Amino acid sequence: MFMKTLPFLIFLFLSYASVSQNIICDSIPWTKNGKLKWSDFKGKPDTSSEYGAVSYITISYKLSRRNDTVNIYVKCFFSPCSSWRKPSSNDDIGLIHEQTHFNIAQFFKRLFIKRILETEFSKTNIVKVLKTIYEAIVKEKDILDKKYDTETDYSRNKKMQYRWAKKYDRLVDGLNNYDKAEVHFIF
Repeated sequence: MFMKTLPFLIFLFLSYASVSQNIICDSIPWTKNGKLKWSDFKGKPDTSSEYGAVSYITISYKLSRRNDTVNIYVKCFFSPCSSWRKPSSNDDIGLIHEQTHFNIAQFFKRLFIKRILETEFSKTNIVKVLKTIYEAIVKEKDILDKKYDTETDYSRNKKMQYRWAKKYDRLVDGLNNYDKAEVHFIF
């Protein structure tokens, strides 16, 4: 009996492993020389959407404590499986538009780190104050993303699109001192 079911169990395991590999998407961290490609957009397109592409970009942080040391880890990343594009969206200007959203997020990640380093924390208030700073950063980023989309008309206004792209290349570079993945405090 066992010998008859063994091939079936192996088949089930290999099928599960194959399917699992197809649905796993690693995040793509922002890097200075890394640029998004249309092939990075792996999500299923929303064909009813007026947009040609949507990028899912996140700034996140994690706090860990060990004795009197607090470590704050901050990331800015693109999520391929949540990001999508319609097949008709394959022009360079559209990709520049999505990359600029990524650059704007990186700018706010660095601004978040700058604000963390400029804040005086105590051992008892660090979690609450950090959350407040983070929520303000996310709100500012969301407001700016909407302004960006409006002013560039979702990349259709090429002149404004290139202006915003250059501006956020410069602004990200202006915060190079805050290009960190972690910040440490000792109390």
